[in-house]
Amino acid sequence: MMSADLSTDALSMTDPRLLTSAERSAMTMIHDHRLFANAGGYYGRPPHRITRQMAFGLIARGLVRIDHNRAGDELMLTGKGIATRAVMVARRERRQG
Repeated sequence: MMSADLSTDALSMTDPRLLTSAERSAMTMIHDHRLFANAGGYYGRPPHRITRQMAFGLIARGLVRIDHNRAGDELMLTGKGIATRAVMVARRERRQG
């Protein structure tokens, strides 16, 4: 039974178990690093880079958006992406300790 005090972000998050390990890693990279589009077809630079295909897949799921600013096109987590990542982190911490 679901509690009535859950926020809408928590209700609209994607279950991290439905994501591939590459998608989960990409979300962590987007959260931890500033990833900008480059001419090579990637977001970011090695070793923290994501293909445009991966980025567009995460955008289609509603987890990531492109922020257009002076520095270039940067990948950012959406509210749904932040909620999903929070669940990933909580589950990791529960397993570890």
